[in-house]
Amino acid sequence: MKLQKIDLSKRLPDIHKYEELSEEFDSYGRFGILQNGVYWFGGIKSSHPAVQEGFYWALKNGTLFISPRGSTYQWTTHLTQDILQWLLKKLELRSSSNFLGHHSN
Repeated sequence: MKLQKIDLSKRLPDIHKYEELSEEFDSYGRFGILQNGVYWFGGIKSSHPAVQEGFYWALKNGTLFISPRGSTYQWTTHLTQDILQWLLKKLELRSSSNFLGHHSN
């Protein structure tokens, strides 16, 4: 799938079942940075393990929505080019590297 944009403006819910997934989204899950710095990825039926920073992701029509788990203070500083590229690969999304520096809040 081709990524059209990254949207950081929605606060995504903490859900664990497909039945709880709003029609607003096609898919949903979690990702984060573990205590040892390794990136972690999970689907809708997952739970965050012990993370330094945790996030939720959702997809709809080429838009990738990302929101923080817990506190929102400066959470976007953790969305580096590296973790965004890693997440896109996990989600099998294609994007130019220039695009990643221009997500919307």
